[in-house]
Amino acid sequence: MKASIPISIVAVLTVGAPARAEESLGMRYVHMGWGWEAPTLVEVAFLAPAQILLALDVWQTLDIARHPKESRETNPWMGPHPSERRVLLVGLGTVAATTGIWVALPPKVRWIVPVALGSVEVAAVTHNFQMGAKLGF
Repeated sequence: MKASIPISIVAVLTVGAPARAEESLGMRYVHMGWGWEAPTLVEVAFLAPAQILLALDVWQTLDIARHPKESRETNPWMGPHPSERRVLLVGLGTVAATTGIWVALPPKVRWIVPVALGSVEVAAVTHNFQMGAKLGF
């Protein structure tokens, strides 16, 4: 009986330990697609339309800010009559935050940012156009 205890311990340690470094928990996590990698050109191209829509939204909101008697902003972060400075700061902050989150995410879920941002911005730009916002120079 005494000889079986050390054999059992060796068996547990041998079976429980990874045979190679690639089989460690961290490496399994990476192989499942959850490891971070730099964005590819395809991922950048997927984010670009959402960021362009965000720029259009900011541009339209600047028009709203320039004509406070004719229209109101519906974004609660801006207030009903935002200043041009506030529009630009919130717009640039949104670009920085969404880009930072997008870059930080692993490739497996990185697509969520452009889909979510694009969906919100399509609705915002469409609403702004319907309310009469223009893309003036």
